[in-house]
Order: sequence, then structure tokens, then C-alpha cells
Amino acid sequence: MDLVFPSHTTAHTHHPSPLILGVDGDEDNLLLLTYIMRCIGCSLITTNNGSDVFSFVKNYQPDLILLDIVLPGLSGVEVIEQLKRDEKTKNIPIIAVTGLAHPEKRDYLLEIGCEHCIIKPYLIEDLENVVSHYVNKHYSLTTAKKLVN
Repeated sequence: MDLVFPSHTTAHTHHPSPLILGVDGDEDNLLLLTYIMRCIGCSLITTNNGSDVFSFVKNYQPDLILLDIVLPGLSGVEVIEQLKRDEKTKNIPIIAVTGLAHPEKRDYLLEIGCEHCIIKPYLIEDLENVVSHYVNKHYSLTTAKKLVN
């Protein structure tokens, strides 16, 4: 089951809010991400399958992707590699949210294109801080480009 919350507008501001794609094989993790993202003023769309990421990216053009690495369908590593090879998607920031805590694995994820790696279980405050940093950075650039065009 995919949880999709496609609204780009927060209830409080009536301004477009950053859109995040959450990808995790565990529905409970996706539900937690939904609550966290709502609390920090972001819209969230979700999928529990790595193979679905590309259609979600094409249809919704998220500002950030929170990606688990162990997924049904394509693995998170395969998803990262494909997104970073594509000119249309290579600049979308990807944050790995994973239980793979080995330092070499984290280094590898950063090498292939993740901007950051958060290890499960994580502190909600840590996730909020990392998401806010990357969303503000990417969202500001994307909004500026849209205004210029």
C-alpha cells in the first residue's frame, strides 16, 4: 500500500511547501516519516518499493528523497545509481535512511550520490535537522529557477 499525500500547500501558510518522497519497505517507517514531515511543514509522498521511485519522481518531481537501502523491487543502491545517471533527476538530493550502520557502507552511499546518511533507529530531531538543511538548500534553488523561467 502506498501512502500518497500529494498536497503541495501547508494548511498554515498557503505557500507551496517542499515535497519529499519517502521510500521504505516498512509501512510503519513510512507512517512515522509522514508525521515527522508534516510537523516540519513538508508534504510527503511515499512508496514501499524501489521500482516505483522513478514514476513517483517523474510524476511529482520531489525536492528531496528519503531512501531506505533494503527494499523490495530495486535496492536503494540501484535507485541511487539510476537517479544520479539521469540528467533530469541527478540534482535531487537523496538522504539514505537505513539500518546499514557499517562505516564502509555509509561511505559507499555517499560516494554514489547520497548527500547524507541517517542510521535507523534515528532521533526524530536529527532527521528533522538534516531534512530541513537539504530541503531549504534545494527548495530555494528550485524556486529561484522557476521564478527566472
